[in-house]
Amino acid sequence: MIALNIGYFAEGATDERFYKMIIQRSFEQLFRSHKKSIMVNAPDYLGKGTRENIQQVLEGLEETGYDIFCIHTDCDKQKPEAARNSRIHPLLPLFEDAKIVVPIVPIHMTEAWLLADKALLKEQLGTDKSDQELGIARKPETIANPKVCLNEAIRKAEAHQTKRQRRRGRKLGELYEDISRDIDLQQLERLKAYQQFIEDLTKALQHIHLL
Repeated sequence: MIALNIGYFAEGATDERFYKMIIQRSFEQLFRSHKKSIMVNAPDYLGKGTRENIQQVLEGLEETGYDIFCIHTDCDKQKPEAARNSRIHPLLPLFEDAKIVVPIVPIHMTEAWLLADKALLKEQLGTDKSDQELGIARKPETIANPKVCLNEAIRKAEAHQTKRQRRRGRKLGELYEDISRDIDLQQLERLKAYQQFIEDLTKALQHIHLL
């Protein structure tokens, strides 16, 4: 069986934890949908997606080290295409084959993706409050600061809990890995940024003749 090796770069520690499983599960789902028997090895985190770090990493790799690279950067206040042009495209010449680089560019920031599966989020927070009560009823990509929104949802979920329940409650930093493992990918597919990621991923796999 063919095994795929993936290296990824991400902005921070929480992004590292979140995208590791999202990347692997997305590859696996794409192969299943095309009825391809390809094993996806757990992606390797290669550090921040800065020019200096990427250059240093690539210089230390063997030619056959990775089949595909993913690079994460948040849009922040930029439009998605502007973020790709200003933050991802200047890095592509560092790679021998730029077509094997798959950008991950969430609208605003990674936390928008954590808001995609609201049922899972509420399960993780141990609350039966409504989306409206938690302030998460809007579409994730329309929320200007999803990290603030998530922290507010955590606070509201804990508002009527006992002290013992609050001690056992979840902090935002604890949610990334668990949500990435269990999130419904069909919910993620409703986000434009994830749709673009899958489109870019499909093209990269076609380029290396795996789709």
